[in-house]
Amino acid sequence: MQIDQNTVFRLASPEPDKNKKFGTGFAVACKDKRLFILTCAHVVKDLDDRVKVIGQEIDQADIVKIGAIDAIDLALLSIPWNDSPPPLQNCISKKEEGDKIQLRGFSLVNKNYGLRRIEGHLGQNAPRQSSDGGYIPTWDLHITDGDFCQLKGGYSGSPLCDENGRLIGVVSERVANGKYGYAVDISNLKTIYPEIESLSPSFSALCTALAPADRIALAKKQLRSLLPDFDIDDKLYDKLTKAVRNEFKRMEEKGLGTEDEALLEKIGNAADRPDEWEVLVRFLESLDRKRQDIAEGPDYLRLAKQLARGEVILCLGQEISHLLGAQIPSTTEIKKCLCQGGCHAPLSELCEQKLISPGSSRTDLVHEFRELMNRKTSSVVLHEVLAEFEQPFMVISAGYDNMLQEILRAKRRDFVEIYPNMEEGKCLLIYSDKEEVICTPDKISALDPIKNGYSVIYRLRGGIVGNQEHMLLAERDYFAFNRLIEQQFPDYISKRLKSSLCSLWFIGYYPQSWEERLLIGFLKELQHNDAASLVVQENVPSFDHDFWQYKGVKVHDLALADFVRELEAAL
Repeated sequence: MQIDQNTVFRLASPEPDKNKKFGTGFAVACKDKRLFILTCAHVVKDLDDRVKVIGQEIDQADIVKIGAIDAIDLALLSIPWNDSPPPLQNCISKKEEGDKIQLRGFSLVNKNYGLRRIEGHLGQNAPRQSSDGGYIPTWDLHITDGDFCQLKGGYSGSPLCDENGRLIGVVSERVANGKYGYAVDISNLKTIYPEIESLSPSFSALCTALAPADRIALAKKQLRSLLPDFDIDDKLYDKLTKAVRNEFKRMEEKGLGTEDEALLEKIGNAADRPDEWEVLVRFLESLDRKRQDIAEGPDYLRLAKQLARGEVILCLGQEISHLLGAQIPSTTEIKKCLCQGGCHAPLSELCEQKLISPGSSRTDLVHEFRELMNRKTSSVVLHEVLAEFEQPFMVISAGYDNMLQEILRAKRRDFVEIYPNMEEGKCLLIYSDKEEVICTPDKISALDPIKNGYSVIYRLRGGIVGNQEHMLLAERDYFAFNRLIEQQFPDYISKRLKSSLCSLWFIGYYPQSWEERLLIGFLKELQHNDAASLVVQENVPSFDHDFWQYKGVKVHDLALADFVRELEAAL
């Protein structure tokens, strides 16, 4: 059953000449001659809390309840309604990852507002962390319609339904040119407005969010009732019960993390539907394997020897300086600065939005980045460790800051930065002690900086040099990178990557955004199949762990500062 177009409304400003923004809302209840419309909180805020439901006489809807943009991005509105109610979107879906979905919302088409239905499937149920540390049930969306059908500006607030028209959530964001997106799970409505049941009994199916301690206690109770029914041998039974006891102990001591939501969900599913217990058993087995991998810990003496022999290429991500205590902003903080409050969309999408917005320019965007990255801050311990190395080393840096270069320069260590200019097919080599060199990527091998005593820092995301910049910021930059990097990447570095002795260490990477996965995937494709690689990441979410495992990267779930301290001691 398709979503009825009569249940969907365009929301705009009562003064369209002053505020041209718009969004979508949909009817969920009708009571006492009031129609209740659900949308996103950020749609209401974009309209300065003055929302007109287009097609209705009243100029401004009442805001019944509104969540926070950086928490539960939902808002419930109401307007007078004396006619027969339109089709109401309030039948709740039992949804699963991979299920077919549909949504219907408004977008701007040739200066007109089009109401379009889009199809796709549900991605991961990946809770988002709010500003207060809580977790908001959220769904990833994968749009599978043709290129013409994709999420666009205006779809925020659209109803997300299963293929039978039952409600799953509310569309809140688009990413990657609208082929992917996010939706706030409909269960959040009862959290911000518990009285929703009084408007429509069908919302009684929604579960009010429990406190973390209560959720853990409920899951333990459910699991105790399930375990006797597991048709597995005693050895596996003992292993799984031990693994899950450790998980509950960690949750009680450290609180719920994103990765714990999947476990609690699968326990709940198995408690509700006996046929789901096999899914839970497989999940517990995979969880046990992951924790065993993590428990092994790094062999610091072996790693120190690899590093000393020059058998390591350090792949340093954008988060490394922030994780080690420097005043360099994290990606999340950069996003908050760029969109004045924060947004769940990838950084590249925010940059793309800035570039296409009227009155903005790339120069303005680059200036903002320069200001953010030029903060005065103390050095970090990993950079100090590298600066003490006697032999040259190689770094592939995906960060925007220059902290490593500054400490190397302060310690009077020789190094060369390599900045790619893919549009012109050239590289800029900036030496610490002599004139810069501009050459094609294939000429770097003849210069052989490491043989001549220079550590190499390849700027994978580019950077700013004087008044020139060649940076990966917006979506268009990453698309160009993906198209050109294979031809433009220096043989000097790729030959090292293809050596079976060369290990990659990913430090300061979080593969939850598609840009990070793109960069990691490129480097892993170049690496020799028999070569080792590792990542240091604390509190690794399930998706991240699965991604690293799929790429053949050994996961070390520990604080970066602890890793660096132990490595320094081994060196």
